[in-house]
Amino acid sequence: MRRPSSHRVNASSPSRRARSGFTLIELLTVIVIIGMLAALVTVAASKAITTARNTQITTEIGLLDSALQTYKNDAAGAYPPDCTLLSTPANGTPQTQDYTNRQNRILAHLRKAFPRLIVSAGYGAASGPSAGTLQYMSQKAFSQSTLYGAAGSVSTVFGGTTPGGFTWGDFNNMDPAEALVFWVGGFAVPYVDQTGKWSFKMIGFAANKVGNASSSGPNASGPNAGFGPFNLDVTSRDVGPFEFQQARLGDADGDGWPEYYPPNSVVPQPPLSAYATANASPPYVYFDAVSYGSQTTVALDANNMPVYAASAVYPTSSGSGAQPAAFAATPGTTLAGQWGLALPYAATVVLNNTNPATVTWANPQKFQIICAGQDLQYWFDPSAMNPSATHVLFNNWLRTYPIGTNYSQADFDNLTNFTSSTLQSAQP
Repeated sequence: MRRPSSHRVNASSPSRRARSGFTLIELLTVIVIIGMLAALVTVAASKAITTARNTQITTEIGLLDSALQTYKNDAAGAYPPDCTLLSTPANGTPQTQDYTNRQNRILAHLRKAFPRLIVSAGYGAASGPSAGTLQYMSQKAFSQSTLYGAAGSVSTVFGGTTPGGFTWGDFNNMDPAEALVFWVGGFAVPYVDQTGKWSFKMIGFAANKVGNASSSGPNASGPNAGFGPFNLDVTSRDVGPFEFQQARLGDADGDGWPEYYPPNSVVPQPPLSAYATANASPPYVYFDAVSYGSQTTVALDANNMPVYAASAVYPTSSGSGAQPAAFAATPGTTLAGQWGLALPYAATVVLNNTNPATVTWANPQKFQIICAGQDLQYWFDPSAMNPSATHVLFNNWLRTYPIGTNYSQADFDNLTNFTSSTLQSAQP
């Protein structure tokens, strides 16, 4: 019988060869697909993060809005002043009466909020104020405070000037971002850690509302003695209508009055701080309805259209109307250059060739709270700004909501208390 012949299997035969990997073309195809999917996921994730943060900020702005309403109902019967000047003269330079009008408004509101606090001598000077004045009581409350003992790096924090070179407790320096924190939350006191980083802690107003600005100290004897709600050293305190988070309080201009910054933000340090920050976020800004119209015609431009001067701006002007020199110090933030300018939004504007514009405003009977959004800028148009002026001049700066007339690119992602999302999403 014939035996079957044996057959050797050729391992190298194409028909028998096992597939050991991908070809170069297949690998490149997979890489391209993975890259496209990653890009789509990144875009979607970035959009989701932006949406979530905007929702968080919008919710918080709503809480601040409610807190100001509660403040009006419970404390003073009126919304607090934002500490801007109430008028700007035709030449764009504030006069003595403009500062006096601002001071009178602050003092009048303080007397409504604390009717049992005797401030018999008025507002007072910034330097060496007389007893009986608001400035005397506020500055004394800081200079005589024993909140900081002999130990630690902050033992003499109130013994000199603020980290911007100003006097502690000087109301002349309060601006529209700081006014929001002060009126709704009360006093905030600073502390400095071992790295030189400045932080603030809210302590509110003292629960005792009876006091006299003529007192020589916070606990002076006699009727209506002491600094009443301005006493920094007592433990009995009132809780304000909004709970400001300590980690989000900062003092960008170094004047001792802190601002409040949006969630997940880089909080700036004072100009003379040893702890530098980069790409710091702008704070929430508050403008009350009385200050909306703080603008006037200064001159006509080449097209015979009016150029306006504005008082209700942040951060170019401090509450006293002049930009503190410390704004430009390092390693702090050059605010106007980095953040642009926060200004109130109009609803309708009718321009006149020789007179101030006829304006109606968004939230005309209340106030505006403005957040700069993801781009960290309020309104920015370098061609329209004159930063050398004490008060900034604008060529047709009035911006109308919701249609967006005169918006800069920085306006579109701004968030406010009169819209449920960004300004851009509110455009028709």
